[in-house]
Amino acid sequence: MPPKGPWWKLFWSNGTRYKQNGTYNAAWCLGCLNNHVNLGNKADRDNVALGILDPEQARTREQLFECDTISAHPPVEPVHGRASTMHTHARKCPFVSKDDFVLVDTQAKAEASGNTRSSPASQKNFTIPRESRNSKSSAPPIIDPGEPWTATKNDQFARDLCKLFIACDFAWNAADNIQLQLFFAKYIPQAKVPDRRKLSGIYLDQEVTVAENKTKADIAGRLGTLQCDGWRNVAKVPVVTSMVSASQTPYLVKTHDMSREPKTGDRLYELVQDDIREVSTKFDVETIAVCCDDGPDGRKARRLIDLRMFWIITTVCWAHQINLIFGEYLQLPQYHHCIELALEVIKWFNNHGKALSLLQEEQKQTYKDRLIPLMLLLPVITRWTAHYCAITRLLQICIAVKACCLRHEEALLVCAGRAQEHVNKAQSILDTVSDPTFWRKLTEIKTHLEPLAIAANVSQSTSTRLDQVLLMLANLYRIYGTTTLDEHVRSTIHGSLEKRWKKADQDIYILAGVDSSNPGEPISTGRNGVTKLAIRLLSVIANSASCERLRAELITAVQEDAVADLLEPNTDDVEGPGPLILSHEDSNTTPESQERSPHFGLRRNTCIPLSQLFCYPEHSTANEGLEFYWKGAVRNLEQEIANYELLQEMGTSSTS
Repeated sequence: MPPKGPWWKLFWSNGTRYKQNGTYNAAWCLGCLNNHVNLGNKADRDNVALGILDPEQARTREQLFECDTISAHPPVEPVHGRASTMHTHARKCPFVSKDDFVLVDTQAKAEASGNTRSSPASQKNFTIPRESRNSKSSAPPIIDPGEPWTATKNDQFARDLCKLFIACDFAWNAADNIQLQLFFAKYIPQAKVPDRRKLSGIYLDQEVTVAENKTKADIAGRLGTLQCDGWRNVAKVPVVTSMVSASQTPYLVKTHDMSREPKTGDRLYELVQDDIREVSTKFDVETIAVCCDDGPDGRKARRLIDLRMFWIITTVCWAHQINLIFGEYLQLPQYHHCIELALEVIKWFNNHGKALSLLQEEQKQTYKDRLIPLMLLLPVITRWTAHYCAITRLLQICIAVKACCLRHEEALLVCAGRAQEHVNKAQSILDTVSDPTFWRKLTEIKTHLEPLAIAANVSQSTSTRLDQVLLMLANLYRIYGTTTLDEHVRSTIHGSLEKRWKKADQDIYILAGVDSSNPGEPISTGRNGVTKLAIRLLSVIANSASCERLRAELITAVQEDAVADLLEPNTDDVEGPGPLILSHEDSNTTPESQERSPHFGLRRNTCIPLSQLFCYPEHSTANEGLEFYWKGAVRNLEQEIANYELLQEMGTSSTS
């Protein structure tokens, strides 16, 4: 009988001594024997398929283990039956399961230290081969690992594993984790798991090359808008991200580390120049426009582009501009306090689990048609419609909030805590909820913010065009020009719209609007040239929101990736603009601004106020005039409110 050491669970012996050694038996590795039998079995199957061997002559796996059969093939050399020798062979043998090796090694170490009870290897029952009474070469237990994988299949497995790590946001160190290796050794023993260096090295480089080639195949020869935006990553390192939008789809170009760089317009202009060259050489895309925010560095970079690269259109990010209009409204003194009270109510309920539970139960009693209670949404500064969504949600469940505070007043005061300041805070929340003036003013605020929220949803799309921006600004001017609106609100919004429109290069927006509103009518004699001009103008994307979305995905990848597609605004419902109504009174008006444009020495910057650019009808129906996109944008905004709830629910579950 072979010795009873743990390593004999991975080896087999027929009782013969190793060569001339008089102490130790010869030990055959079970993994090597099984692989040897697999090769013999495969050879017999191939010979049967080729007609060289009859099916009856094909040997079974048991027959292949007979000594005389083994000797007919290249022999499996035995090793010295010493424990250290078997350990060395099992550790290096590619046919020994890593799972079995770790368990046996653990048991051997435990026995060496005299602690066999704590060894997990002792919990596993191995089948120790027994000698046959009739033959010294009785077959060891058969562990069929299946057909060995080819080098090509192992390479494909490693590349797919690399993509899996990227998609699931796994750390590269996980490839060296023993539990992951044991998992694959148990269920896919043929697979060779690459270590973290190879996975994050050659295989990641291969996937990058594949992605770049696919991107080039998708956008080669197209017109693109270069978008750039600065932010700080999770390590608080300032970076500038550049993306190119071609065929209404954004693609990442490069992320620049700005930790040791000056944040100036000159440096941003140099980065834009480098990115334009890279987009041209690597992806074969012609850059026709550059879009960035309206910060000091962005303004100077656009001015330098206008001066030195005058064939490229420059535009501000209109998603940022709409958000700035949001900010100006939120600072209005007659509404600012009410908005702060609403946010306090939302935060107080979200921060007190008992109060939130009572509110959810009240919703079930109040809104019996809803399957699940709605969540209170807290605004996030990086989400441009967040305040509108938060206020809208609070108004949606206002009846339940009032009923909860009325029925459970004492319980809400108790759950606030024993400190007097906490009790006073809870009492102030109850007073706010019971005040009808608060709810009336909050409803008024929601009505004021809704057009801006719809405009933000339109302006942050991946396909926002120059003509859509023009019509969006005009429609906002019309909506906030109604006589029923508060005079202070009307003057604030109109002033903000005029200020931002005045800074824009109005010529390209007006020309894009004319081109899009007359698709079948030539506006001058050179039809081919006009068509190319229209295609060029209508290919410009007037925002850098794709960089903002990329920032959100990189900062909170695990949560954001689950809903990345949901959060991206959809403008599939946005149809082409209706007839563009220019003011006849001002169509031939001499522009007010007489500043010389850096584009051409003879052209002057156009500066026509929004109030004079259009004839604003008092009433218009959807899909007509300035409301061509409003219906689809409203549907998208309703979907975005649901997306915010999903994001907040995921954030709550991750921190609990």
